[in-house]
Amino acid sequence: MIRNILCNPQNSLDFRAAIDTGKILIFNLSDGILGEANSQLLGQLIVSKFQTAVMSRADTAKDMRQPFYLYIDEFQTFTGTAAASYEKILSRARKYRLGMILAHQQTHQIPLDLLREIFGNVSTIISFQVSMDDAGRLSKEFVTQYNGEVTNVPVEEILSLKVGEAYCKIGQHSFFMQTYLADQSPEYGRAEYIASRSRRGYGVESQEEQSLKRKTVKAKRQPFDDVDPSEVF
Repeated sequence: MIRNILCNPQNSLDFRAAIDTGKILIFNLSDGILGEANSQLLGQLIVSKFQTAVMSRADTAKDMRQPFYLYIDEFQTFTGTAAASYEKILSRARKYRLGMILAHQQTHQIPLDLLREIFGNVSTIISFQVSMDDAGRLSKEFVTQYNGEVTNVPVEEILSLKVGEAYCKIGQHSFFMQTYLADQSPEYGRAEYIASRSRRGYGVESQEEQSLKRKTVKAKRQPFDDVDPSEVF
């Protein structure tokens, strides 16, 4: 599988075109299927491809750059040799209209330099219930000014949060907030509809599917399909 992906002479996936036209790209890099090493390799290559495509938007006027969002699940898995790529993307993502959603479990899974880059590029932070280690790191980010004095939200306050409670930082102000439960009856049919429309509009058949289709057409041919009626009658 990896050989077919990396050694294919035909490049059928244009990252820049996908970003500019708002297409949906989904990469299944489950290490249970590909193996841990292969999953990390492909993930880091994909991130590098996105970095190159995003930086190439310099040839497009700012008001013509369509927003694009990159979601990375299990983000810590792909922060090995690609850490420098993330730092470059984070520092320039806003300018090139790229939004990044980086999902992981705990902050200590992320290299310290990269974590500082992430915190330095966001002005809004919301923290719900977290571990002791994460509370210690996030406490330093939740700063506020009161009577001209800069203070931090104590670690104990973050650890004492209950379900639905959070601390929020916007700019230089931090405050306590309480949220409500989201809709517990999601529309799964809508997700299936979007996926099927995207597959029909932008999907490309794999070589296996094309080969199977050719075999099916051959199998359905009748004995006299090659006979010209004018030559018989």
